[in-house]
Amino acid sequence: MNNLSPRISCALAALFLLAAVVVGHAAAPATATEPDSWNDPATGHRVVRISRLQGKSATSFYFNQTAFTDAGDKMVFMTGDGLYTVEMPKGDEVGSLKTTRIAEVKSLVAFPIVAPISRQVFYLTKERTILATEIDTGKTRVVRTLPEDWDLAPESISGLTLNSDETLLCGVEKKGFGAVFATGKTRGDKIKIAYEAHLPTFLFTVNTQSGDWKQIYGTNEWLNHTQFSPANPKLLLFCHEGPWQKLDRIWLIQPDGSGLINVHPRKRADESYGHEFWSADGTTVWSDHYVPGNRNRFLNGYNASTGAEVEYVVQRDWLSRHYNISHDGRFFAGDGEPINPTPMIRLFIPQPDGTLKAENLCSIAKNNFNSREPNVMFSRDDKWIIFMSTQTGLSQIYAVKVAK
Repeated sequence: MNNLSPRISCALAALFLLAAVVVGHAAAPATATEPDSWNDPATGHRVVRISRLQGKSATSFYFNQTAFTDAGDKMVFMTGDGLYTVEMPKGDEVGSLKTTRIAEVKSLVAFPIVAPISRQVFYLTKERTILATEIDTGKTRVVRTLPEDWDLAPESISGLTLNSDETLLCGVEKKGFGAVFATGKTRGDKIKIAYEAHLPTFLFTVNTQSGDWKQIYGTNEWLNHTQFSPANPKLLLFCHEGPWQKLDRIWLIQPDGSGLINVHPRKRADESYGHEFWSADGTTVWSDHYVPGNRNRFLNGYNASTGAEVEYVVQRDWLSRHYNISHDGRFFAGDGEPINPTPMIRLFIPQPDGTLKAENLCSIAKNNFNSREPNVMFSRDDKWIIFMSTQTGLSQIYAVKVAK
């Protein structure tokens, strides 16, 4: 099997997930009876179902987007009828998991983003309006209505990101991508067509208070996955999308459009980097690095200030769709790959000799990766790893305890 094939389709899987959010729930499949919590029989780690809305699918955010308040007491998630908060486990205790709908909306476009300090969630609807809802009260205000000529098909607008002082949002507008993704071809074909079409794409920012917007960078390459640094409000990460092995994917830029940096110019044919994410302290851009001819892969860390790099070997049996890092920087997590014999949510612990030690936390074998990627993220206190799974038939959100 081509090592890149499951990776190349990941971007499109995320786009299809957004389409599901926009149109709401399809007819729900039969669901399996499942307890609210259990110990994984193979690992002994405790697993808790976070989303407990009867008969409803639930979706957490993309793995590299902020979903928690700064205090870590609440997480925001999505269903077909709106945005909800859930009271998160407190340390080792599960807590109430009290769930509250804070916004009734059936037309979300792209992933929302939480403002952790001001305790708001920003999101875009297909009515072309960016809204901000207070997490604790549900009070909602209009931030900005986007221009009429923007293409708001799910594939044409990327999820929002928010800078660390919570003054600027950033996203991507991709002209004509809705038509490309409506061709009815396979996911791989759609990615290839979109990549080769060289359609106009641009990064834009929106002031969270005034609503003023600016186009900061435009190109005829496919842009995606904007991520402000968690620490530097004037540093933005984004990617060039498409078949990873054909492009220089990871880029940095300042929100005024200056300071463009190509993070990983490729050194050899078919080399690739992807599914990039920031360390919580904003010092390092981590990514999944593929080196042609190598059976294993690598977790690459790029220091955004110095350009220095560090890499950890990820053995083939440990491969994951996405990786993430704990807020204290001590651990990584991975969400498994169906091509492996035992897809697992795993904890990766860096060792003094520069290797990784892998610890299995819970099975993800019953998840349908084609319809729902687990998208691992650490709880704010790093005691739990949050992920999604379709193991009951419906998409639900789970947490597995890091320590037994």
